[in-house]
Amino acid sequence: MPNLNIGDEVNIDFKPKEKETTPPKHYTIETLNNYLKNPFKEDKKEQIEKEEEIDDMEDYKAIFEGLELGTEATRTGIINNARKSEYISLKKDVYTILPNGEFLIESLIQMEISMDKYKTSELGKALKKVYRSEITIDDSIFLACQEIQEIFNFKSSPLELDKDTGFFGDVIGKCPLCGNDVIKNRYNYGCRNYKECKFKISTSICNRVVSKNNAIMLLKEGYTSKIDGFISKNGKPFAAKLKLEQDKVVFDFNT
Repeated sequence: MPNLNIGDEVNIDFKPKEKETTPPKHYTIETLNNYLKNPFKEDKKEQIEKEEEIDDMEDYKAIFEGLELGTEATRTGIINNARKSEYISLKKDVYTILPNGEFLIESLIQMEISMDKYKTSELGKALKKVYRSEITIDDSIFLACQEIQEIFNFKSSPLELDKDTGFFGDVIGKCPLCGNDVIKNRYNYGCRNYKECKFKISTSICNRVVSKNNAIMLLKEGYTSKIDGFISKNGKPFAAKLKLEQDKVVFDFNT
Protein backbone atom coordinates (compact mmCIF):
# COMPACT_ATOMS: atom_id res chain seq x y z
CA MET A 1 0.00 0.00 0.00
CA PRO A 2 1.24 3.57 -0.70
CA ASN A 3 2.03 5.84 2.23
CA LEU A 4 -1.27 7.71 2.56
CA ASN A 5 -2.28 10.35 5.07
CA ILE A 6 -5.66 11.86 5.93
CA GLY A 7 -6.56 14.48 3.32
CA ASP A 8 -4.37 13.09 0.53
CA GLU A 9 -5.95 13.02 -2.92
CA VAL A 10 -6.28 9.58 -4.47
CA ASN A 11 -6.92 8.72 -8.12
CA ILE A 12 -10.29 7.02 -8.19
CA ASP A 13 -10.90 7.33 -11.92
CA PHE A 14 -11.32 3.57 -12.30
CA LYS A 15 -12.75 2.31 -15.57
CA PRO A 16 -13.93 -1.21 -16.42
CA LYS A 17 -11.89 -3.16 -18.93
CA GLU A 18 -13.39 -5.97 -20.94
CA LYS A 19 -11.38 -9.17 -21.10
CA GLU A 20 -12.14 -12.77 -21.95
CA THR A 21 -10.96 -15.53 -19.66
CA THR A 22 -9.37 -18.62 -21.11
CA PRO A 23 -10.88 -21.91 -19.92
CA PRO A 24 -8.48 -24.57 -18.65
CA LYS A 25 -7.16 -26.85 -21.34
CA HIS A 26 -8.61 -30.35 -21.56
CA TYR A 27 -6.38 -33.18 -20.44
CA THR A 28 -4.73 -35.27 -23.13
CA ILE A 29 -3.53 -38.85 -22.66
CA GLU A 30 -0.05 -37.52 -21.93
CA THR A 31 -0.96 -34.63 -19.63
CA LEU A 32 -3.45 -36.73 -17.62
CA ASN A 33 -0.85 -39.45 -17.13
CA ASN A 34 1.73 -36.88 -16.04
CA TYR A 35 -0.76 -35.33 -13.60
CA LEU A 36 -1.63 -38.68 -12.05
CA LYS A 37 2.08 -39.51 -11.63
CA ASN A 38 2.73 -36.26 -9.77
CA PRO A 39 -0.50 -34.34 -8.97
CA PHE A 40 1.33 -31.92 -6.66
CA LYS A 41 3.89 -30.67 -9.17
CA GLU A 42 1.79 -27.61 -10.08
CA ASP A 43 1.52 -26.69 -6.41
CA LYS A 44 5.21 -25.90 -6.33
CA LYS A 45 6.00 -22.33 -7.34
CA GLU A 46 9.78 -22.53 -7.75
CA GLN A 47 11.08 -22.47 -11.30
CA ILE A 48 14.44 -24.15 -11.73
CA GLU A 49 16.69 -24.30 -14.77
CA LYS A 50 16.95 -27.61 -16.63
CA GLU A 51 13.29 -28.12 -15.90
CA GLU A 52 13.00 -31.47 -17.70
CA GLU A 53 15.69 -33.10 -15.57
CA ILE A 54 14.23 -31.69 -12.34
CA ASP A 55 10.69 -32.72 -13.33
CA ASP A 56 11.84 -36.31 -13.85
CA MET A 57 13.40 -36.35 -10.39
CA GLU A 58 10.21 -34.91 -8.88
CA ASP A 59 8.16 -37.59 -10.59
CA TYR A 60 10.38 -40.37 -9.26
CA LYS A 61 10.33 -38.84 -5.80
CA ALA A 62 6.53 -38.55 -5.84
CA ILE A 63 6.16 -42.16 -6.94
CA PHE A 64 8.61 -43.33 -4.28
CA GLU A 65 6.70 -41.46 -1.56
CA GLY A 66 3.32 -42.67 -2.82
CA LEU A 67 2.11 -39.22 -3.86
CA GLU A 68 0.91 -40.48 -7.23
CA LEU A 69 -2.78 -41.16 -7.90
CA GLY A 70 -3.12 -44.83 -8.73
CA THR A 71 -0.13 -46.76 -10.03
CA GLU A 72 1.23 -47.65 -13.45
CA ALA A 73 -0.59 -50.98 -13.07
CA THR A 74 -3.98 -49.52 -12.07
CA ARG A 75 -4.30 -46.14 -13.82
CA THR A 76 -5.22 -47.53 -17.23
CA GLY A 77 -8.02 -49.62 -15.70
CA ILE A 78 -9.35 -46.67 -13.70
CA ILE A 79 -9.48 -44.44 -16.78
CA ASN A 80 -11.07 -47.17 -18.90
CA ASN A 81 -13.75 -47.73 -16.24
CA ALA A 82 -14.48 -43.99 -16.24
CA ARG A 83 -14.93 -44.14 -20.01
CA LYS A 84 -17.14 -47.24 -19.85
CA SER A 85 -19.31 -45.53 -17.21
CA GLU A 86 -19.56 -42.54 -19.57
CA TYR A 87 -18.01 -40.17 -17.05
CA ILE A 88 -15.43 -39.05 -19.63
CA SER A 89 -14.85 -39.47 -23.34
CA LEU A 90 -11.65 -39.66 -25.40
CA LYS A 91 -11.55 -38.11 -28.86
CA LYS A 92 -8.37 -37.39 -30.81
CA ASP A 93 -6.18 -37.86 -27.72
CA VAL A 94 -8.28 -35.38 -25.66
CA TYR A 95 -10.40 -36.26 -22.61
CA THR A 96 -13.73 -34.47 -22.07
CA ILE A 97 -16.07 -34.75 -19.10
CA LEU A 98 -19.58 -36.04 -19.90
CA PRO A 99 -22.94 -35.28 -18.20
CA ASN A 100 -22.66 -38.48 -16.13
CA GLY A 101 -19.29 -37.30 -14.84
CA GLU A 102 -20.67 -33.89 -13.92
CA PHE A 103 -23.58 -35.59 -12.15
CA LEU A 104 -21.18 -37.81 -10.19
CA ILE A 105 -19.17 -34.79 -9.04
CA GLU A 106 -22.31 -32.83 -8.13
CA SER A 107 -23.63 -35.81 -6.15
CA LEU A 108 -20.36 -36.18 -4.20
CA ILE A 109 -20.42 -32.46 -3.39
CA GLN A 110 -24.06 -32.67 -2.26
CA MET A 111 -23.26 -35.59 0.03
CA GLU A 112 -20.11 -33.79 1.25
CA ILE A 113 -17.92 -36.74 0.25
CA SER A 114 -14.38 -35.52 -0.30
CA MET A 115 -12.41 -37.38 -2.96
CA ASP A 116 -9.64 -34.85 -3.52
CA LYS A 117 -6.05 -35.65 -4.44
CA TYR A 118 -4.80 -35.02 -0.92
CA LYS A 119 -6.98 -37.70 0.66
CA THR A 120 -6.35 -40.14 -2.19
CA SER A 121 -2.59 -39.66 -1.98
CA GLU A 122 -2.63 -40.38 1.77
CA LEU A 123 -3.89 -43.89 1.03
CA GLY A 124 -1.25 -44.23 -1.67
CA LYS A 125 1.45 -43.22 0.78
CA ALA A 126 0.24 -45.92 3.16
CA LEU A 127 0.64 -48.57 0.44
CA LYS A 128 4.20 -47.41 -0.23
CA LYS A 129 4.95 -47.67 3.49
CA VAL A 130 3.72 -51.27 3.40
CA TYR A 131 6.06 -51.91 0.47
CA ARG A 132 8.97 -50.48 2.48
CA SER A 133 7.93 -52.49 5.57
CA GLU A 134 7.35 -49.29 7.56
CA ILE A 135 3.78 -50.31 8.41
CA THR A 136 1.81 -53.55 8.10
CA ILE A 137 -0.92 -54.44 5.62
CA ASP A 138 -3.40 -54.37 8.50
CA ASP A 139 -2.32 -50.80 9.31
CA SER A 140 -3.01 -49.75 5.71
CA ILE A 141 -6.42 -51.45 5.73
CA PHE A 142 -7.25 -49.75 9.03
CA LEU A 143 -6.52 -46.32 7.52
CA ALA A 144 -8.74 -47.09 4.51
CA CYS A 145 -11.53 -48.28 6.81
CA GLN A 146 -11.28 -45.07 8.81
CA GLU A 147 -11.74 -42.99 5.66
CA ILE A 148 -14.78 -45.04 4.60
CA GLN A 149 -16.26 -44.92 8.11
CA GLU A 150 -15.90 -41.12 8.15
CA ILE A 151 -18.13 -40.90 5.09
CA PHE A 152 -20.91 -42.98 6.65
CA ASN A 153 -20.47 -41.92 10.27
CA PHE A 154 -23.70 -40.23 11.41
CA LYS A 155 -23.28 -38.88 14.94
CA SER A 156 -27.00 -38.57 15.63
CA SER A 157 -30.19 -39.78 13.99
CA PRO A 158 -29.26 -41.17 10.55
CA LEU A 159 -32.32 -39.57 8.95
CA GLU A 160 -31.34 -36.13 10.25
CA LEU A 161 -27.88 -36.12 8.72
CA ASP A 162 -28.37 -38.56 5.86
CA LYS A 163 -27.26 -37.04 2.54
CA ASP A 164 -27.43 -40.11 0.30
CA THR A 165 -29.70 -39.31 -2.65
CA GLY A 166 -29.51 -42.80 -4.11
CA PHE A 167 -28.83 -43.81 -7.69
CA PHE A 168 -30.38 -42.60 -10.93
CA GLY A 169 -33.62 -44.53 -11.56
CA ASP A 170 -34.17 -45.67 -7.96
CA VAL A 171 -37.88 -46.01 -7.15
CA ILE A 172 -38.71 -43.73 -4.21
CA GLY A 173 -42.45 -44.34 -3.83
CA LYS A 174 -45.81 -43.60 -5.43
CA CYS A 175 -46.81 -40.24 -6.87
CA PRO A 176 -49.53 -38.63 -4.71
CA LEU A 177 -51.14 -37.14 -7.83
CA CYS A 178 -51.30 -39.95 -10.40
CA GLY A 179 -50.10 -43.08 -8.59
CA ASN A 180 -47.12 -43.74 -10.87
CA ASP A 181 -43.66 -44.47 -9.50
CA VAL A 182 -41.56 -41.57 -8.28
CA ILE A 183 -37.95 -42.15 -9.33
CA LYS A 184 -34.57 -40.53 -8.66
CA ASN A 185 -33.63 -38.15 -11.47
CA ARG A 186 -30.60 -35.93 -11.81
CA TYR A 187 -31.88 -32.95 -9.80
CA ASN A 188 -35.05 -34.29 -8.19
CA TYR A 189 -37.24 -37.21 -7.26
CA GLY A 190 -39.89 -36.98 -9.98
CA CYS A 191 -42.93 -38.80 -11.27
CA ARG A 192 -42.10 -41.38 -13.93
CA ASN A 193 -45.08 -40.05 -15.90
CA TYR A 194 -43.32 -36.66 -16.19
CA LYS A 195 -44.83 -35.84 -19.59
CA GLU A 196 -48.28 -35.58 -18.01
CA CYS A 197 -47.57 -35.27 -14.28
CA LYS A 198 -45.30 -32.54 -12.94
CA PHE A 199 -44.91 -33.82 -9.36
CA LYS A 200 -41.35 -33.68 -8.06
CA ILE A 201 -39.31 -33.29 -4.88
CA SER A 202 -36.04 -31.39 -5.23
CA THR A 203 -32.92 -33.19 -4.04
CA SER A 204 -31.70 -29.89 -2.56
CA ILE A 205 -33.86 -27.41 -0.62
CA CYS A 206 -32.36 -24.29 0.95
CA ASN A 207 -28.81 -25.60 0.40
CA ARG A 208 -29.64 -28.87 2.19
CA VAL A 209 -29.70 -32.27 0.54
CA VAL A 210 -33.01 -34.12 0.80
CA SER A 211 -31.90 -37.72 1.17
CA LYS A 212 -33.47 -40.73 -0.48
CA ASN A 213 -34.61 -42.00 2.94
CA ASN A 214 -36.37 -38.74 3.73
CA ALA A 215 -37.98 -38.63 0.27
CA ILE A 216 -39.30 -42.18 0.79
CA MET A 217 -40.66 -41.20 4.20
CA LEU A 218 -42.23 -38.05 2.75
CA LEU A 219 -44.16 -40.02 0.12
CA LYS A 220 -45.17 -42.79 2.55
CA GLU A 221 -45.97 -40.81 5.70
CA GLY A 222 -46.57 -37.32 4.33
CA TYR A 223 -43.66 -35.84 6.29
CA THR A 224 -39.92 -36.35 6.88
CA SER A 225 -37.81 -36.58 10.01
CA LYS A 226 -36.53 -33.31 11.40
CA ILE A 227 -33.70 -32.20 9.12
CA ASP A 228 -30.80 -30.05 10.27
CA GLY A 229 -28.77 -27.80 8.02
CA PHE A 230 -31.25 -25.75 5.99
CA ILE A 231 -29.96 -22.24 5.18
CA SER A 232 -32.40 -19.31 5.00
CA LYS A 233 -32.20 -16.45 2.49
CA ASN A 234 -30.53 -14.41 5.24
CA GLY A 235 -27.83 -17.07 5.57
CA LYS A 236 -29.07 -18.42 8.90
CA PRO A 237 -29.20 -22.19 9.52
CA PHE A 238 -32.42 -23.78 10.70
CA ALA A 239 -34.02 -27.19 11.23
CA ALA A 240 -37.46 -28.32 10.16
CA LYS A 241 -39.47 -31.22 8.86
CA LEU A 242 -40.76 -31.35 5.30
CA LYS A 243 -44.36 -32.27 4.65
CA LEU A 244 -46.67 -32.68 1.70
CA GLU A 245 -49.57 -30.29 1.22
CA GLN A 246 -51.40 -31.70 -1.77
CA ASP A 247 -48.63 -31.70 -4.40
CA LYS A 248 -46.35 -29.16 -2.71
CA VAL A 249 -43.40 -29.73 -0.37
CA VAL A 250 -43.44 -27.24 2.52
CA PHE A 251 -41.64 -26.73 5.82
CA ASP A 252 -43.20 -27.88 9.09
CA PHE A 253 -41.87 -26.05 12.17
CA ASN A 254 -44.48 -27.35 14.63
CA THR A 255 -42.45 -30.29 15.88
